[in-house]
Amino acid sequence: MDSVVIKNLKKNYGKILAVNDVSFSVKKGEIFGFLGPNGAGKTTTINCMCQLSSISSGTIKIEGFDVKKDYLDAKKQIGLSPQDIQFDPLFKIIDVLTYQAGYFGMPVKKATLRAEKLLKDFGLFEKRNQTMRELSGGMKRKFSIIKALIHNPKILILDEPTAALDVDSRYEMWAFIKKVKKQGITIILTTHYIEEAEKLSDRVAIINKGKLIKLDRTSKIIDDLSQNVITIYFDEHIKMPFAIKKLKHKYVDKKLEITVSKKDQSKVLRETLKIFEESNISVQDFNVHQDNLENIFRRLVNEK
Repeated sequence: MDSVVIKNLKKNYGKILAVNDVSFSVKKGEIFGFLGPNGAGKTTTINCMCQLSSISSGTIKIEGFDVKKDYLDAKKQIGLSPQDIQFDPLFKIIDVLTYQAGYFGMPVKKATLRAEKLLKDFGLFEKRNQTMRELSGGMKRKFSIIKALIHNPKILILDEPTAALDVDSRYEMWAFIKKVKKQGITIILTTHYIEEAEKLSDRVAIINKGKLIKLDRTSKIIDDLSQNVITIYFDEHIKMPFAIKKLKHKYVDKKLEITVSKKDQSKVLRETLKIFEESNISVQDFNVHQDNLENIFRRLVNEK
């Protein structure tokens, strides 16, 4: 069974259609990257999943529970770490966690043990008696995730988990997220750092203007939609063989550039070098520039 199943989801705000007939599922135990520009419908979709917004039409099932019919059961399955961190600055973080667990019916003793375990697992146990205002930005982000995990949810939603973090803190957060995944928890990740989605996500969904425009394995999207550039250099100006002209190419100033997908680049490079060898054309050097998910994302969004 999938962790999340969304079918024909629509959400209207008055005359504005924020989410337009969106359908997708999230597999158990995967990191699912949910990407899109500002205003694309990401937050609205997540709010519908978490029951922070009502559904105009369509269905959402969380671990088999319908968010309308099985409201409480569905809610218990999700832990949300929002982009905006808002905690009482005067409470000790251990107390914030135990209070949060109490909202889900967890007894104080059990909640305290759970809170201490999470703080130990993720390196914040020594900070347990400090308040939120005493934590660094990276620690606050990490604590937000721990708070989302306190009631043992099966799904963790991370909304911009590395926003405003420096490079070192971002890499530390990536390691933290991978550690959570190893516990068997399904993770839904929204981020404006496309490199982050590329490094972490098993699959990626891209939404734009309320509609889902792409969903596939991260590696397959890169294989199929990348526009890698093979550059071949020559000692002198050459007459281009006819076979090369069939490729997407540009030849200027003794330099040939061939645009090709990642999955085809090795084959095209071998065949191209063979053509030059058979044509007695000397190749000085060559290299391959790799495309990335961020460029693919920008092309997809700008095309729609």
